[in-house]
Amino acid sequence: MTGRGQSLTPTSAGLKAKKEEKKNGGVGRGGRKSLMKSASTSKVNIMGDMMVEEVDDSGLSEKERRKKAETERDEKARAKARARWKKAGNLAIAAKRFERSGRERKEKKPGSRSSTPPAAKLAGTKKGQGSAKEVERCRKARGAIENHPGPQVKNGRFTSRGVHAVRWKEKLRGLSLVTNHIVLGGRDEANNKGLMDKYGVTHILNVCKQLPNFFPSDYTYLKINAMDSPDYQLVQDYSKAAAFLAHVEKINGRCLVHCIAGVSRSVTLVMMHLMRNHEVCLNQCYKHIKSCRPFIRPNEGFLYQAAEFELQTFGFSSCASSKMHNDFKFYKWNKEKSKHPRGGDDGDLIGTSCCVIS
Repeated sequence: MTGRGQSLTPTSAGLKAKKEEKKNGGVGRGGRKSLMKSASTSKVNIMGDMMVEEVDDSGLSEKERRKKAETERDEKARAKARARWKKAGNLAIAAKRFERSGRERKEKKPGSRSSTPPAAKLAGTKKGQGSAKEVERCRKARGAIENHPGPQVKNGRFTSRGVHAVRWKEKLRGLSLVTNHIVLGGRDEANNKGLMDKYGVTHILNVCKQLPNFFPSDYTYLKINAMDSPDYQLVQDYSKAAAFLAHVEKINGRCLVHCIAGVSRSVTLVMMHLMRNHEVCLNQCYKHIKSCRPFIRPNEGFLYQAAEFELQTFGFSSCASSKMHNDFKFYKWNKEKSKHPRGGDDGDLIGTSCCVIS
């Protein structure tokens, strides 16, 4: 029995709740409200044992739907732009390779009016095969080169197969093997004949006005009187340096490229050679050399010249994206990079393949 103020007994309240549950199809009042609420925001599709929830945007406001449509349009436009840049970059690389192959065929053609290859001029011998002294030096250095192999570079790729394992203490001093034919060093290494003979050096590219050629009778030298100044136009010396390095590669020698510290002038000329003659993009060139010689630091003027050199060579820049190396984040380049198409490894849009040696 209930009191005077109570209108329902516990038994009658329970009967009423059961009737309401039966009326709602086996679901109580609260359960029915939650089902109705979830049904208004989502649809459930059952396929076999899988249950997929699809979000219905009917509950979105007009402003949110408009924003969603604009985001989809922007994503499609970006995808189209990426495809266009990739196609343009591939065409530029193909045209460059076609031009080079045509030039090589013309040089090999008998009776051609084309001038003698630059490497042959430097060596002063027929067809750039090297003088008798050079050939003999390369023969003697062959064992040292095989004992200390460097990374191979071919078709825009570096490969470390069979490379001499460089210990960390060697990275902080001494010679740095950039490729199998190119070694970077400074003043101390250029004046250390025992160390150079240990690594099989046969040629020396002296990119320094202040230093003499220490062993002119023991190695083949090319001296470039360059200054480590941001205003110095190092790109004007590229042709001589690249011809000398190409000649060393052709006769299977090994060249030490050095300035005073081996961090600025020599590094920039080696990067230009790798870009023009081996089709390696600037960002990967820099990262690769940085991994071999961690303390390199070309001045901002030389980095800017290298970035412009890459634009002239490939038609795009690999150092114009957010993935570029931090050393390229200086004011002059930051102001210009947005004006140029991005590409190359880590350039986000066009992919020429390279891999970094650790």
